Amino acid sequence: MAPHENLKQAILQPVKKYDYIISAAGIRYGSVVYISFGPRGFERSVLGGYLEKYPVSLEFGSDVWRLIRNKKIVLDSNNYDQDRARIIISESLVGIKLIDIKIRKNEGIIQFENDIFLISEILPDPASGFLYGFQAENEPSWETIDGVLLQT
Repeated sequence: MAPHENLKQAILQPVKKYDYIISAAGIRYGSVVYISFGPRGFERSVLGGYLEKYPVSLEFGSDVWRLIRNKKIVLDSNNYDQDRARIIISESLVGIKLIDIKIRKNEGIIQFENDIFLISEILPDPASGFLYGFQAENEPSWETIDGVLLQT
């Protein structure tokens, strides 16, 4: 099986348990989009507070990402109002189903119901190299760098 198919299966298998429905979505670290599945929980932070935690989480940290609905760009990684971007991502994705994932060397396409897509790509220069990260409880963590699958 091709590495991108392994990653696709690694993502879809634990998400199936939650009927592929997104529980949380937003932006971390200024530009990394995340979607999470399952019930919200909390874990203690090393700084003493508590962090939200979900059983399954997928992050998109590529150079360029776009949220598309009905073939129109709703939001992209060049946004300047981080608070507004978090609201748009959450309102667009929470409560809907993940339909499919297509991963190529420098591009990933996540398809959701309601004609919504999240497309991420690594630019040739300067490239960050990071396309996806994926974590599920009691499962190995995965990420892709330049489309190469790494199990961490």
